[in-house]
Amino acid sequence: MSNQLNEFKQQFSQVNGFENKYMLLLKLAKTGEFLEPELCVDENEIAGCEAKVWMCSSMVDGKVHFKANSDSRLIRAILWIVVSLANDSDQAENIDYVSILLGFGLGNVVSQSRQNGIMKIQESIEMILI
Repeated sequence: MSNQLNEFKQQFSQVNGFENKYMLLLKLAKTGEFLEPELCVDENEIAGCEAKVWMCSSMVDGKVHFKANSDSRLIRAILWIVVSLANDSDQAENIDYVSILLGFGLGNVVSQSRQNGIMKIQESIEMILI
């Protein structure tokens, strides 16, 4: 996970204040590659999330590659970070996405209900990798 995580850490460490971190989060999401709208269907939905979240995986160069999307702009931004880290990871490692996001200074964004949703996304990623 090192390259993508280090890049995100560097970007968030250069920004002060919650509002600026929030704006950076939304800006990063604009560069993201998201699950295509036609794949945002019930069978790809992750249950237990506050907003609608869909995720699919495919094999790319011998690794599982994730794509996700949401009907919420904020959750979509969080998904971009989670999926980017999952796709850049060793895929055998256990990643605590909630702690990573909190470490970026996004505590005001990652409410308890969103933490629960992120953990559901993490469970889905881990189930695919098993």
